[in-house]
Amino acid sequence: MRSAGILSTLIFGAAVGAAWPAVSLLVGPLLGASGALGLYLLAVAVAYVTALAPRGARRVRGALAGLALAFTVGVLAPNLASVVAGAALVVAVCRGVVVWPGPRVRTLTLEILLGSLGLLLARWLAGGDAISVGLAIWGYFVVQSAFFCVRAPATPGIPEMDPFDLAVRRAEQLLAEEV
Repeated sequence: MRSAGILSTLIFGAAVGAAWPAVSLLVGPLLGASGALGLYLLAVAVAYVTALAPRGARRVRGALAGLALAFTVGVLAPNLASVVAGAALVVAVCRGVVVWPGPRVRTLTLEILLGSLGLLLARWLAGGDAISVGLAIWGYFVVQSAFFCVRAPATPGIPEMDPFDLAVRRAEQLLAEEV
């Protein structure tokens, strides 16, 4: 699952980044450049979480939570910068809380770190033209692919346990054998 998640995220990021210039030409005149980009980023965030979620109930929950959160961000965000941050929030909340929940502190730390680094790289790569914005979108997803290096999603049907908890359990077993 780790390599599949990494590869899927990299391919997804490349595809949506490469698609942005065409989308901006088609939708930009209707919604304006920032409106089109904001709508595109929210749709991409929901599509990403939905596409990488395991089939079944978790995929449905991820899609519904993503749509609800993206709609909320779209309605409440006052400017493009807020929409961009909101799209990153959609990815973080849906992936870390709904689709692949884990230990709260670790998940929160990981999602904040990956979201922040992804946004920083995207901001560094973004320029004034559609191609550089597409490159920035891809850069964000390059960083997001690290999620699968740090924390692989649980195998369906097998309860996931935090590595620290596993180490504690093993140490307790070793101590119990010594006594």
